[in-house]
Amino acid sequence: MQNLDEATGILFFLFAFLVALSLLSYDGGDIHQLAEPANLAGIIGALIAEGLLAALGIASWIVPLLLVLWGLAKLRDDFSENIVSLTILIIVLALLFTSMSSITKRDSQLGYFALDGAVGKGLGILAESAFGRLGSYFVLAAAGFVAFILTTGFTPTSLLKQAPKKRRRRISAPTPSVEPEVASEQSTYVSSIPTLPPETQMDEEYRRTFLSLLSDPQETRPAVSRNLVEERATILQQKLSDFEIKGKVVGFFSGPLITRYEFEPAAGIKVSKIVPLADDLALAMKSGKIRIVVPIPGKSALGIEIPNPHRGRVNLKEVLTSEDFVKAPSRLTIALGNGIAGNPYFADLAAMPHLLIAGATGSGKSVCINSVIASILFRATEREVRFIMIDPKRLELPVYNGIPHLVRPVIINSKESLDVLQMVIDCMEMRYSEFARAGVRDIEGFNQKVPNGKPYIVLIIDELADLMLTAPSQIEEKLTRLAQMSRAVGIHLILATQRPSVDVITGLIKANFPARMAFQVASKTDSRTILDMNGAEKLLGRGDMLFLPPGRGEPVRVHGAYISTEEAKRIATLLTKRYAGELFRENFGEIGDLVDQFIEDDLIDSVAGSGEARDVKLKLMADRIAEQKGLNSESVLQSLERLQYYQPIEMGAFREQREPEEGGEGEVDELFKEAARLVVRHNLASVSLLQRRFKIGYARAGRIIDQLERAGVIGPYEGSKAREVLVEQGDLQQILQQY
Repeated sequence: MQNLDEATGILFFLFAFLVALSLLSYDGGDIHQLAEPANLAGIIGALIAEGLLAALGIASWIVPLLLVLWGLAKLRDDFSENIVSLTILIIVLALLFTSMSSITKRDSQLGYFALDGAVGKGLGILAESAFGRLGSYFVLAAAGFVAFILTTGFTPTSLLKQAPKKRRRRISAPTPSVEPEVASEQSTYVSSIPTLPPETQMDEEYRRTFLSLLSDPQETRPAVSRNLVEERATILQQKLSDFEIKGKVVGFFSGPLITRYEFEPAAGIKVSKIVPLADDLALAMKSGKIRIVVPIPGKSALGIEIPNPHRGRVNLKEVLTSEDFVKAPSRLTIALGNGIAGNPYFADLAAMPHLLIAGATGSGKSVCINSVIASILFRATEREVRFIMIDPKRLELPVYNGIPHLVRPVIINSKESLDVLQMVIDCMEMRYSEFARAGVRDIEGFNQKVPNGKPYIVLIIDELADLMLTAPSQIEEKLTRLAQMSRAVGIHLILATQRPSVDVITGLIKANFPARMAFQVASKTDSRTILDMNGAEKLLGRGDMLFLPPGRGEPVRVHGAYISTEEAKRIATLLTKRYAGELFRENFGEIGDLVDQFIEDDLIDSVAGSGEARDVKLKLMADRIAEQKGLNSESVLQSLERLQYYQPIEMGAFREQREPEEGGEGEVDELFKEAARLVVRHNLASVSLLQRRFKIGYARAGRIIDQLERAGVIGPYEGSKAREVLVEQGDLQQILQQY
């Protein structure tokens, strides 16, 4: 079918060239000596030019113009009703022009023929005899204006409107009603998020480099041709008629994955008779799973979604570079993919404010999480957004270790996640106290009032099921508390699981996550667990999803944006290189390409306080830096151990808030005294040192550091440097006696 369209388009171009050549080289004497015509197109050209000029006069030139127009439409597989309307408009305006020319000047000549041609002359004589000369001008001009309005949809009143609405297409290819609504919702979601000052915006060079790491959008023909869509619409209507379901297909739109047909049932047809026919229709259409949407919101029709024969792919770069995404002011705008009509689809995490993702293995869930992370990294600096990532599977998220947006290394131990969740709760409570003192209600108001402001915090848990196996009641309690209270202070949760059962996605968790995203699942039960409705079991996998925005009763089908694991690694490497290079330069001076070597050899994790064989890796890094800079290796090693790679979210963010309630300032961690002796003995104090020596989690080590600061053992936070030890060994015992 596509080959036929291309061949037809090429033939139109050839005929257009032949007609144009015939008209250009027209000679009035050729008709009397056809044996040796002067026309460059030969005898055929002479006859074509003679016939066209005699009938149409100067309007003959619309013939090659229309042939070119039709050829382009065929090659682009877009021979729609718009092309037909434009053709009619051109013909009508050309004939009206020749008619008015006939009335104006009857003796005007074009070679042997009149300028107006026989058709124009006849229309002119008819109009003048009926309306007179002046009336003919008015009638013909009015006819042209009416033809213009009918074929273009333009009206004079549209010029007077301040915000004209987009003209709807005709019934053969109606403009989707779902997607524009989504776009308007996005604008509403992000309107409350203030645009950040220029100094915090990502520089353009970084964004260009970021985009260069992603695959370019695929330059391919549509996933399904228009002719095939129309052919399938006929088959669909006939098959429904076989089941005594009368009605008609009133519209359709195609995306990279599926084509949705809008079927309007006849009066008296119950919708309940149509929905069970999904499998029978799939058999008749020779396609995979068919999903029936009943009804389409705002329309008296139902949607029948049929998979395309060839699946298209939506690369993340395509959405990130779309005009609407670029204009979105929120730093938490996330690219999701393309809608069913092929238009970019994105959402604002700040407006959700939390997201629940579920789907079977291989359905595209992990790719979606990478797309969400990449979208935020593309738009926000580490001053604006910070991440806390928990990945018990240890497969997807550890690739981001080293990026400055992290609060701490990716948590891969399920047992440690409880401490991390408590840390986030403590941070939330501290922010509420600060907001109350500042007299503001939320993070937007605080950031507008306070110069430096506070970053948003995005907590991502890649496999919720593993955490629920560890301590289900405690995990549920902490997640519920965060989900209920954290939005106002700028903390947002993203939970993902490949086991959408009721013991993982409990009713309490689901009730606090209004925004949900379902990928392909095995059964209707799983679909209802995620979305409270069927539908996810009919998805096609590999990024096909149903997204339920907050406040909407029906989910939106989206073809997820694709980002490969290699692309995610390249993005993480870009950010790590920028940040680590600056950090090492600040502490050791210029070290050349050593940062690249450290990243390539996977040594950066050791500085950040994570990874295996940390001591060995730190020693290797110290030796390389010492060799290049001519320094003592032991002193460099001590500097590396003191280095605090990840910056705290804010001063005192990890301070234990419950201590005053439980026993006043004197109650400290059971490891407090040992930690004090350790930092004094080594003359350095850092969270990573306590983690490594005591085998404890990040949150607990952070609390001990804060307790040591309050006791006067160590100094305050000083950026990436380790805390200064303020006491000597002899004075320490006197301090410890107070605890």
